[in-house]
Amino acid sequence: MINPDHILSTVWAELNENTTFKARVPHVVKGAKRPESYAKKKPSTPSATVNLLTAPIDGETDAMRCTVTINVYVADLPSGQMDSKSLGEAASLVTKLFHKNYNLKHPDLVFKSVLVQEPLIGLKGEFEGEHFASIKIRMIVKSKGGK
Repeated sequence: MINPDHILSTVWAELNENTTFKARVPHVVKGAKRPESYAKKKPSTPSATVNLLTAPIDGETDAMRCTVTINVYVADLPSGQMDSKSLGEAASLVTKLFHKNYNLKHPDLVFKSVLVQEPLIGLKGEFEGEHFASIKIRMIVKSKGGK
């Protein structure tokens, strides 16, 4: 059977190993919550989270049909408006990295289908002064060992 963390770790590594993405978004964490800065009492921006939203297992093939969500958080502009340029660039970069990328590497997994379905921007962050882009990626993942 597939360890769901292997899927999450593969996506996380792809983001962290991409120098263009890391220059734009230096903090990428696995899970839905970002760690808070001790001094600011809120997470730093720009930052991103990666989480596995759904992972049903196909009863016949044992493949996992997953939805991975990548959220990229960006500070608002000094005017208080969202920074749509930065959010759009982040969503576009994530889309370029993952849409139809069948070369994701993990020693135990084969990524059969990787499709970006919803690159959304302009969502209100959980903290004042930030917005985020949310990119949903559907994928079918199989174990290299067959089961």
